[in-house]
Amino acid sequence: MVAPVVQEALEAEVSAEEVVVSVVSVAEASAAVEQVADGNTINSEKLQFNNMKNLILLGAALVPSLLFAQEDYTIKGKIGSFNSPAKIYMQYADKGQRLVDSAAITNGEFKFNGTVEEPTQAYLILSPDGLPLRELQNPDVNSLYLSKGVVNVAGTGLKDATISGNALNEEMTVYKEQLKQVEGGFKALNAEYAAASPEKKEDEAYIAELQGRAGELYKLQTSLNEQFIKNNPKSYISLNLVDEMLTPETIASFEPAFQNLSTDLKNSAKGKSITEKIEGMRKLAVGATAPDFTLPDTSGNDLSLSSLRGKYVLVDFWASWCGPCRHENPFVVAAYNKYKDKGFTILGVSLDNPGKKDAWVKAIADDELQQWSHVSDLLGWQSDVVKLYSIRGIPQNYLLDQEGKIVASNLRGAALDEKLADLLN
Repeated sequence: MVAPVVQEALEAEVSAEEVVVSVVSVAEASAAVEQVADGNTINSEKLQFNNMKNLILLGAALVPSLLFAQEDYTIKGKIGSFNSPAKIYMQYADKGQRLVDSAAITNGEFKFNGTVEEPTQAYLILSPDGLPLRELQNPDVNSLYLSKGVVNVAGTGLKDATISGNALNEEMTVYKEQLKQVEGGFKALNAEYAAASPEKKEDEAYIAELQGRAGELYKLQTSLNEQFIKNNPKSYISLNLVDEMLTPETIASFEPAFQNLSTDLKNSAKGKSITEKIEGMRKLAVGATAPDFTLPDTSGNDLSLSSLRGKYVLVDFWASWCGPCRHENPFVVAAYNKYKDKGFTILGVSLDNPGKKDAWVKAIADDELQQWSHVSDLLGWQSDVVKLYSIRGIPQNYLLDQEGKIVASNLRGAALDEKLADLLN
């Protein structure tokens, strides 16, 4: 799944500057670090949707973003023995603004001071030769959290540096340690895929087998997160894990987890936000009527979701720049061809960006999706439909019955065919 934080990197030249946008989740943050650290992955996305690697990388989600009060921070680093013109860039978001800071390195040492409205994830990016961010390719990157106190960064390089110091980053270190098994599993899958022959990478059975193993790692990660939340009802990490794990599919298990958190956490600004999110997600649960919307099609004519009532409808959120989405498209085409005469259709909803209509239309043609309707306001992640459907990553889909009620969501690969077979055969 591709999330907002990596969208620009997938579309743009591979550079460290494309990493951070406003707010990131566990999966989004980890994926961003991996994407910037491996420029070949991004290039492959642009050219041929290196899909399996992206699907796996997006699962290696180990660092939640946290919300506390406004406080001052200090970062003290010692990275190797770098000297001028080497520098460290720090990229982060505060008060909805994307910000970049930099610090000179002397005998490997660097320092940042500042204040953030609330603790937020920051990316440290090494420029050994003092090059601007836009000129860095495959840079050395790590992430930490800006919050009250001193954060220490120490190592021969950034990627494998030890991060310690204030309570928040220490707590995150403990949490990450608990998920090392998951991280190791995803790295092993990445290595296996990278070593596979070109022919094997095109083998659908092989890809399906890798995806199955990745799915088991997702389940393990979810289980570990659930256990952490249960064991730490007063932890802000637990609050944020609930926030990040909440989806229309998981609300049945994570809403009770949220209710079991401390009263202080639930009454915090973040807690109140989660309460609102839960109410919104109930509107997307199985059995609920899918929220209606109207968007222009490829010809500029408005089309409403409700106009498709009377058929089973797959509302498919995707984008031309999204490698995992493009990987799913053959499965969607196959399902459409198999069930189109049995009362099934599709509404493609693109999150392509302003000025990218040609790319959107070309992707529809290239992937043979012209058989069904497509709509987009070409506002990307700023589209109202993103909030309406609580979209935090794509591909994402909802299957609706003839009356517009949700019967399933996030049907990937063969799961879509299986569900349609149950409903229509």
